[in-house]
Amino acid sequence: MNGKSVRWITATMLTAGISMLTGCSNEKTDGATASASPSVINSTCPFSGKPVAKDVTVAYKDKAVGFCCKGCESEWAKMSDADRAAKVATMTAK
Repeated sequence: MNGKSVRWITATMLTAGISMLTGCSNEKTDGATASASPSVINSTCPFSGKPVAKDVTVAYKDKAVGFCCKGCESEWAKMSDADRAAKVATMTAK
């Protein structure tokens, strides 16, 4: 391994370790919503901007997208694949 690879791996492992130690600082609004799980690519609903509900997600390609309610999940189902891809791009670009 060259020095650049070792530095990249070290930086990645340090970042992951710090993230695990500090935890999430988001406050839960009530029992119905929670911060997004690590498998969900977004912490806020792509339609309302509210925190995602822990049990309202859909699979999109190899990702999981979270929503604040079933109504927003229904809106997602009505979208074209191109529109979904554009939403996902804005979620992952942040």
